Amino acid sequence: PDEKLVAAIVASGKLADEIDVFRIEYEHDFKDFSEKLKSCFDPQKAIKLADKKIISEENFEEVFTRWNEIFGESVENGFKSSRYFVSDVQKNKSYFLPKEGKVIFKFAGEKARSKKIVAADYEKFWNSYEKVGDPKTIEGILAKIDRLTDDTLRRFEGEFFTPLDFARKGLQYLEKTLGKKWYNNYKIWDMAAGTGNLEYYLPEECHHNFYLSTIDHGEVDHLKRLFPWAQENCFQYDYLNDDVENLFADEEQSQMQFEKQKWKLPENLRRDLADPKNKWVVLINPPFATSQKAGTNSDSKKDVSDTKIRKKMHEQGLGEVSRELFSQFLFRIKQEFRGRDAHLGLFSKLKYINANNDQVFRDKIFKFKLEGGFIFSVENFYGTRGKFPIGFLIWDLSKEKILEKQKIHLDVFQTKISRSQMVCGSAVKTGKKCFSAEHRDGFLSKWVNRPKGVKKFPAMKSAINVAKENKDTRDRISENFIGSLMSKGNDLQNQNYVGVFSAPYASAGAHSITPENFEQSMVVHAVRRIPKATWINDRDQFRQPKKKLPDEFVLDCIVWSLFAGSNQSSALRDVDYLDQTFQIENQFFPFPIAEVLKWKIADTELFTAPKKQNTFVADFLTGKKLSTESENILKIAR
Repeated sequence: PDEKLVAAIVASGKLADEIDVFRIEYEHDFKDFSEKLKSCFDPQKAIKLADKKIISEENFEEVFTRWNEIFGESVENGFKSSRYFVSDVQKNKSYFLPKEGKVIFKFAGEKARSKKIVAADYEKFWNSYEKVGDPKTIEGILAKIDRLTDDTLRRFEGEFFTPLDFARKGLQYLEKTLGKKWYNNYKIWDMAAGTGNLEYYLPEECHHNFYLSTIDHGEVDHLKRLFPWAQENCFQYDYLNDDVENLFADEEQSQMQFEKQKWKLPENLRRDLADPKNKWVVLINPPFATSQKAGTNSDSKKDVSDTKIRKKMHEQGLGEVSRELFSQFLFRIKQEFRGRDAHLGLFSKLKYINANNDQVFRDKIFKFKLEGGFIFSVENFYGTRGKFPIGFLIWDLSKEKILEKQKIHLDVFQTKISRSQMVCGSAVKTGKKCFSAEHRDGFLSKWVNRPKGVKKFPAMKSAINVAKENKDTRDRISENFIGSLMSKGNDLQNQNYVGVFSAPYASAGAHSITPENFEQSMVVHAVRRIPKATWINDRDQFRQPKKKLPDEFVLDCIVWSLFAGSNQSSALRDVDYLDQTFQIENQFFPFPIAEVLKWKIADTELFTAPKKQNTFVADFLTGKKLSTESENILKIAR
């Protein structure tokens, strides 16, 4: 489909919800659509495009997604919404009482339950679909429906099951990279398989080719039920702790250990790994969890990252990144598949590509060739918060290439699927996104000189609130101090933690503004605050300018900063702080005192204030040639 047309329809809101979507994958689908289209143009017939759609084992996931979006909150109480859906989707298994606004759901061997449903929504939904009467179709739906709402399987912290629509999309991208029916030529291992969503759409013909392991025994039972042809290849395994000593043995000992030492890894998998003829795809959505403490003995989040792999990462000097379970998986995967013909299909956050703390990890460990991929919003994962990109990227583990030397261009799929598109069952591509993997030495956060704090001064939480009770208060200022720039991190997700203060900002990430770094500080403030943050650019890193900035641009940044909402500068008299009294001056007021004295001002206190000299900014702007836009801002401000 035309991407611009699709994006325009999606953006139109109401139109997107009202449009009829037909999923055309096979020849008979097109024939059905063609007949209905012809009927629309036949004035002798009253058949509409909105004829009821058939629910099948192939499309029930999309139908359930729409049904659950509309009725899920109304029915969930004791039973999962999927059970009500199974009852409702079958002929003669549910009854609608329009006058009472209730639906009676019947369950095999159990008492029927009634739920209040908005009548108009219910009638509209079932005017679009035909209820299922075929026993074989019902049997197929029952075999798979539980997985769609089985939240009880979320055993391990940080585990969020991959949305099926994007799991299927990942398989399509693997096909683009490795060729049609690639799964018959590759062995597959998902070592964080969970409920098997990533493998859900793989055909039965290749089930003997994949291995699914997970830390949770309950998930193993689920995987064996879901993939009966691969039961022997579904097993419980703690990838970050089991067999670590064997895997990381010295080269001369590794073969001996492979043959003689006790391994928890199944023998058939070890034999396949040892066979150089085998080609591999590691298909994985590793856990997101991070220990909140930097030490190896962290007790936060139930020590989720205190693993044997983490200790190995510390031995190699990988620092903070070792707290990430996700990074621990990648660390072992590199060791596991070194020297093998292997590709990595990875669902994950994208911090390993450009985050400051991951630089050493990129330098030492993650140096693979990108083959392609896409991003979508984390909002598509049930139970997650925030708005940032999740990527599915395909990496060639057999080809080493530094990330900074690669162009990381990824397809973008819309953040949320509208009801009409849910019926269609496909995410909509809306464009491409380029991610920069530039070395952290070029980050904007390292551009400004941060002078050393030499004397105590009241630390601020906002323009007028002093931080007196903070445990870790940053209350030191440098020589020639004129203000403080709060500038946390280096990416757009920290945009709300960028601001200007007349005293030191209380928490980490701020620095003293002095006459020497004033221009740079104001540029940083403006360029980090002005861009509109979206889920797509949330993890983008700001970079240092490669050449001298034009004077007009710098002055525009300064004037913009003076009137931005993130400018929290203020003047406060007689501030009590740690048994001393301080005067906080606002050095960011832009007008000379001589000019202000000519204004008609009713508040005479302004004329008796102790301030007798111009502020730093007022003097700085005097005589400067400003752009028309900056002059207009100052004119309005006067």
